[in-house]
Amino acid sequence: MSKGIKLLKDITVDKENLMLVNVLYHRGNKDTQYKDCIDIIYKDTRTGERYLNTIEEPAIIAYLVKEEYRDYNYHKEYIEIDKCSRHLVPIKRIPDWIAKQAGPEYINWLKYNRCNNYSAVQNIHKWRYVFGTDIDPRAFYISQWRQFREKGRFSDDNLILNVGAADIETDAKKLDTFASHGEVPVLCATFIDEHARTSHTVYYRAKDNMEQISKFEKNIDKFVKKCHDEFDESYGKFDYLFYGYDDELTMIKDYFTIKNSSSCDVIMYWNMKFDFNFLYDRIIALGGDPIDIICDPAFKYKDAYYKHDRKNFQIINKRDFVTTSTFHQYIDQMLLYAQTRKGIVTLRSSKLNVIAKSEIKDSKLDYSEENNIRDFPYINYEKYILYNIKDVLLQIGIERKTGDIQSLYANSYLTCTPYDSVFSRTKLLTNNEYHEYLEMGLIPCNNNNIHYGVEKEDKTEMTFDGALVGDTKLLDGSLSGELILGKRSNKIFSSVIDFDYRAMYPYAKITHNIGPSCLIAKLLVNETVSDLAKLVNKALAERNNKNDDTDETRDEFEYIEDDAVEIDDQGSAFLDDYQTGDILTMCSRWFNLPTVDDMVEIINKDRNIQTKVDDKSGDDYYLIG
Repeated sequence: MSKGIKLLKDITVDKENLMLVNVLYHRGNKDTQYKDCIDIIYKDTRTGERYLNTIEEPAIIAYLVKEEYRDYNYHKEYIEIDKCSRHLVPIKRIPDWIAKQAGPEYINWLKYNRCNNYSAVQNIHKWRYVFGTDIDPRAFYISQWRQFREKGRFSDDNLILNVGAADIETDAKKLDTFASHGEVPVLCATFIDEHARTSHTVYYRAKDNMEQISKFEKNIDKFVKKCHDEFDESYGKFDYLFYGYDDELTMIKDYFTIKNSSSCDVIMYWNMKFDFNFLYDRIIALGGDPIDIICDPAFKYKDAYYKHDRKNFQIINKRDFVTTSTFHQYIDQMLLYAQTRKGIVTLRSSKLNVIAKSEIKDSKLDYSEENNIRDFPYINYEKYILYNIKDVLLQIGIERKTGDIQSLYANSYLTCTPYDSVFSRTKLLTNNEYHEYLEMGLIPCNNNNIHYGVEKEDKTEMTFDGALVGDTKLLDGSLSGELILGKRSNKIFSSVIDFDYRAMYPYAKITHNIGPSCLIAKLLVNETVSDLAKLVNKALAERNNKNDDTDETRDEFEYIEDDAVEIDDQGSAFLDDYQTGDILTMCSRWFNLPTVDDMVEIINKDRNIQTKVDDKSGDDYYLIG
């Protein structure tokens, strides 16, 4: 625990009602003179008031093993905190601090790699006497928050995020291809704040469609009533607000201002890769600064970027994420929906319309009468706006049904894992382990399995789809398949057991208490002086001295050689003998020391000392004379 080291500033609001919303890490750039910072976003669940705690040049706690406990030369899985000294080290100075503790050799190594192979600098965390230095800074501060809460025994029940949803529509008519880089205007955008029960729609008064837009504006009151008639029964009552703009950039600015002014903790987009990137690029195309427009002015250090996952292409494995300096977190609801159900169901489609039909038995507005989406706003503008609003309501409805956002928050908070890493099993388990170990008075080791700065070899491995191996004779449908339409099927069988072999290795590790803390190294005993080893070595030596290489001779000695291979690695047998406690037998078998009988013979022969069996016990030797 971080007792004695205060990392969170004093919080003056009622601590009983605090809720952590998000933790952001700003790495720094030339505009901030490369200063980094941590932004801790939290709120009062009673009043709804939100707070921002910015920690400049943040530090984490590094654990350095005390000199008297450095009696090992391997990487430990964990170590007791009492055996370590704790140091508050700025995040950006951790490599230098470790090198300084490790000695001049490490300092020179660090200097060399910073000039020649910067990626390899992270290997400094592998020094065996330092712990807890490679933790994600965001995870560290989430853990600190939880320690702060648990120490004060504050209740963290009923922590509910305020959720909103948004969607944009672009002028696809001006392009022959799909608009993707801000080339065309944003015609309208809707943001719905479910907590405030308010729907905000901004729209651009495009000059080439003013006739349709003017007609819409003249009948705005009737349109609001239509929204209530269409949606209130299914989604409840919302206040529908509309804002028209002659300047597109001003419209986009106000759109983000409305979102930043809302009480939402999370704002969802469906396929955010398109919406966020298009708005970002469109701002640049119109001469604006995306950072200033997207970010909340309350943040001193600002970030706004989309992280593309270029390794995974399947939607269930995608790790795309948006980071913005705002009180709310943008979430791609489409990716979240797919990832949450990974391994449970197979999604035939990730389209909003398909998921909405499946979850809430509702669908997008049909615009088939308006020809296509490109002509839609120019044929029926009123329905086009209604279409945009309906899309966002579908998102709200899906979240109400599934609760995916609330589940995401629970997994994030309880495992001390940032939102973008919740579906990374390794990161989630690592962060959870860090916090759980601290509660037990332990600190886990740094990750020693990643080799930074090493180019990965491009190895193409042949893989095969999984299969259930069984008696091939039973694949004949006429023998065992189920009766389908009068014929035996060769695909559908009854009374089939699928053993979960994936659980075999974890089960073996658990039942045999196998883990890094007790698996220091593999013991290789390649030579023994046992009778069997002597026999095999003698046989092999005789074969090497023979010139005869008949098939009969070769087969004979190949059999002996196989036996030799089997006893070549006798590490497990050595430990088995050691655990029996029969030291005399073990020393005779493994270290070529004499047996008790051999010792008696040696003593009688060399020193002329007589021995006899104890008449009382019958098996103890004692000396005479």
